[in-house]
Amino acid sequence: MLKNIKFVIVTIIILFLVIVVMQNKDFLIDQTNGLDINLFFAQYVIPDQPMYAYFLGCFLIGFLCASYFTVVKHFRARRIIKDRDSQIESLRKSLESDRNEPTIDVAEVTEVTPAAIT
Repeated sequence: MLKNIKFVIVTIIILFLVIVVMQNKDFLIDQTNGLDINLFFAQYVIPDQPMYAYFLGCFLIGFLCASYFTVVKHFRARRIIKDRDSQIESLRKSLESDRNEPTIDVAEVTEVTPAAIT
């Protein structure tokens, strides 16, 4: 059921994207623009490119940035999990050693001997 709903939603999104691209074909494919970048110490000139190249480039840069931050977050979470697992294991060992220690029987300590009464 959920797979069918997901498939329908993805199909609708793709359909809308195709409609937007086809309606703006003149702007996206046929129109070209150059890009001048002035950094005060260097000047770059990018020759005329179709607009879809700029959109694709921006999409790829955004995708790479998001992927980088996701990977960093994953490794950070993995390290935290590994630290917690080692902490849990040390606490388990401590608990096991506490269970294996001999205990003092309160009844043996509080016994009154006949010699102690006199």
